[in-house]
Amino acid sequence: MARKQVESLEAYTEQWKAPPAIPEFKLPGPNPFIPEDVRVIVPDGKLPKPGEAIDPPTVVENLSNDGVWKVRHKLDDIFAQPKARCKFQLVSPAAFESPRTWAALDLFGSCLNEHLTEYTYDALVSRFITSLALVGRYITGCREKLICVHKRNSYVGLSFNLSVNSRGIGLSFRGYGNKMPEFIDKVAEAVATYTPSDPVEFERLRDVVSSVRYTVREIGATLDSIELADLRPLASRVLAEAEGVCLMQGNLKEEDVPRYMEGVRRWLNPTPLPEDKRPETKVVRLPQTPKGYGSLLRRPEEDESNENSAVQLLFQVSDRSLESQVLAEVLMATIEEPFYNSLRTKQQLGYTVFSGVSRVEGVRFMYLTVQSAERSAPYLTDRCLEFVQEFRQQLVDLTPGKLSDFVQGLVSRKLEPDHRLSSEVNRNWGEIVTGQLNFDRRREEVEALKKVQEKDLLRFFDSNEDFFANHVSHLKEGGEDRRLLTSEVFAKKYESDMELPAAEAMLVPNAKEWRGAQEKFPIRIRLA
Repeated sequence: MARKQVESLEAYTEQWKAPPAIPEFKLPGPNPFIPEDVRVIVPDGKLPKPGEAIDPPTVVENLSNDGVWKVRHKLDDIFAQPKARCKFQLVSPAAFESPRTWAALDLFGSCLNEHLTEYTYDALVSRFITSLALVGRYITGCREKLICVHKRNSYVGLSFNLSVNSRGIGLSFRGYGNKMPEFIDKVAEAVATYTPSDPVEFERLRDVVSSVRYTVREIGATLDSIELADLRPLASRVLAEAEGVCLMQGNLKEEDVPRYMEGVRRWLNPTPLPEDKRPETKVVRLPQTPKGYGSLLRRPEEDESNENSAVQLLFQVSDRSLESQVLAEVLMATIEEPFYNSLRTKQQLGYTVFSGVSRVEGVRFMYLTVQSAERSAPYLTDRCLEFVQEFRQQLVDLTPGKLSDFVQGLVSRKLEPDHRLSSEVNRNWGEIVTGQLNFDRRREEVEALKKVQEKDLLRFFDSNEDFFANHVSHLKEGGEDRRLLTSEVFAKKYESDMELPAAEAMLVPNAKEWRGAQEKFPIRIRLA
């Protein structure tokens, strides 16, 4: 067999020893975000027992008063990790003057995030993480989708975002505390000085705009009017006059706070916001609707390919008292399983059937939600109302032992200690950013839960008798304080059903005008 002649490699060895320079290929420089000190300040952290009181964040006193920033701090003495979390909120009414303003600010945040991608890569590989939790909606074409939490980081990733929320602009950072002040400084500088300039990127990001304050239609109607040159001036105007609140919690001492705040106060130092300009969220007090569908919103599904219709019945609790809030929780705990079994398992109305309780500015809402490709929206609403009427007997038959099981389940969840630093931080931040500062809320709710009796639950459901304070019927038809808002969405094949009569309904033809005409709950007192 003939041997194949192989070219000698000797001629190439010298070239390999001294290859020509290729500017595009180079080793990365030193990573400025690799932490140099990962010592834990309180290394013997211990998880508290269920229900045990823990220290709240305290106001930082060693900062000069600039009239803008109010900073709270808590040294982590539980989780024993070399990490910290810093949350900032700039409260500015200019952030949501109109749907167009909101959309433009969200576009600015998206462009800024793209701009910082290369810079934040080093932070990514050093496992230093920044992130923004964005709750709201985004637009893709004409479809509305609900995001529970939007985070652009993986387990070891980094993400920075500008949050346009219901109070203004928010920033959130998390990671190893050793290098965090330098990172915060660079991000704050970008927020204050960056001017978006890439038209291709701008057009791409225009299709993904978030909103927690305006509807998809309101946002979508303004997008075409926003130009690239509008973004920086608008961001500067929002940052010109504002009130700032901040929480720093984790592996950092109070004397370290000024170093963390240095970059923020250098770059994000607006004129103090006068108290009379501070934006407040106003909650509509739903009109009394003793019978039928209540206040009724109807609209077609904007995606014609979506075969699902959907309904949500929203029962509003008439006051903010602690007793009413815990009764709403217990009632919906008793409803959850029977509601699912009836509409999903037995009637097989749709794959999505759920119920629960929510809170907006201290006001509780009890909701029933059904989505179905097999039935039209009015049919789903009728079945929900039918379930509510029939459920009363289950409350009549509720034994003390069974009620105790529901109450104890809620108590156990509220007394469960936070198992991660992020959980404790987010709970504290919720109290700070709303100005309520009730850091012991869970234990107070537990004490109120322990007082609930069967007769209280039944009266809350359907009686006209007063108890506790002013608690009256909230769900049963005929109740003097039943306040119901029903939302119906119709799939394309059922659009003709939008004209069907609805039992004793107050039809809402224009949601924005309707909201403006309704009575509002009093604005909650904001604590400093």
